[in-house]
Amino acid sequence: MPKTVRDHLLSTLANLGEAQLKNFKSKLNEIPLQDSYDNIPKGVLEKADPIELTDKMIRSYKETYAVVVAVDVLRAINEIQLASRLATNTGIGRERTREGR
Repeated sequence: MPKTVRDHLLSTLANLGEAQLKNFKSKLNEIPLQDSYDNIPKGVLEKADPIELTDKMIRSYKETYAVVVAVDVLRAINEIQLASRLATNTGIGRERTREGR
């Protein structure tokens, strides 16, 4: 059973199919981020597998914000169940998930 935030994020991204992962990476570059954060370059994202993507997100956004961003992206690509599970398992972003957006 995953225990760390990184483990939960990696497990979530690994559960996406190939097309869903591609959609996630594309949408990751489109969503607005908090002021102090920058998008991960598209060229870097295109080649990233779930492990690399997890590590790049954590390095770029730190663990807590990486989960918030992942939940937002998952919701944007209509992966509501994965978004909800990630928020619940990490205890991060729960309120956003409960809003039903």
